[in-house]
Amino acid sequence: MDIAIGGRKGSTGTLVASKQALVSAEVRLTTDTDATTIFYVCRERLDDRTLLCLAQGPGQMFGAVALLTANRAARTVTLRQGVPKVEGGIRDAFLAPDHKRVALQTNDGWYLADLSSGRQPQRVFPQLATEGAEVQFWA
Repeated sequence: MDIAIGGRKGSTGTLVASKQALVSAEVRLTTDTDATTIFYVCRERLDDRTLLCLAQGPGQMFGAVALLTANRAARTVTLRQGVPKVEGGIRDAFLAPDHKRVALQTNDGWYLADLSSGRQPQRVFPQLATEGAEVQFWA
């Protein structure tokens, strides 16, 4: 179904949900100042009503990593910043099994962010630097 995001004029999205939970979403936002389109893809589920979203391209109205939350009873969807700004542009994000942390691969290295704290992500795995890698499991 198409949705309006948090009442923001010019925002649209496609939301996929089952009767029990959100499945995925794609969100397009247009800024008020220069009509720039900002696009988020939401594929990882934190819980039944919240998805982890990654900004695609340079526009990041809600940061490179955002959280989309749907309130079915109120028929509203909100998008908010999930992780403070990380230098180097996000290549990928990997959600921890506890759904409270996310590993971020950037052009400058790897970072670990706590989704509930709002604190700046911490750089980890300096030995990997900018090498490509794939998360196989969480310890």
